[in-house]
Amino acid sequence: MGATYHVSSGVTYMQPGTDYGQTYIAFDSSPENVKKMTKAVFSEIKKLKKELPTDLEVQNLIEKSLKQREIYLESNSYWINAIQFCYKLEIDPRDILQRNERIKSVTPEIIQNMIIEHYPLYRNTVISLFPEKRYRNKESK
Repeated sequence: MGATYHVSSGVTYMQPGTDYGQTYIAFDSSPENVKKMTKAVFSEIKKLKKELPTDLEVQNLIEKSLKQREIYLESNSYWINAIQFCYKLEIDPRDILQRNERIKSVTPEIIQNMIIEHYPLYRNTVISLFPEKRYRNKESK
């Protein structure tokens, strides 16, 4: 759509040992595009629940994820967060070293199942942040 520079999505787990977590999709846009972009996000979720993503879309996702992970591996904060995540969820920290293989194993079916499981359309919250409007006072001219 060309209405944003950046889109991100992810999952946050709130408590160790439970299935409770939050999924999110975030984007930036000009205020006049917020409704259009939000509608497009929900439309894509609905579409992915019915139709598999194409092999090309999945391959692009894998390539971008691997490139981003390569950058993250240079960051201390990545390692701290990854180790904390493993500790909280009682996952073997050596799992961090296997993530490239897991990324490469993603299939259209895995993505569709994840969308179906983690993005229920009946439970969502839309939060929009807008810049403060500043009106000039006539006396200040």
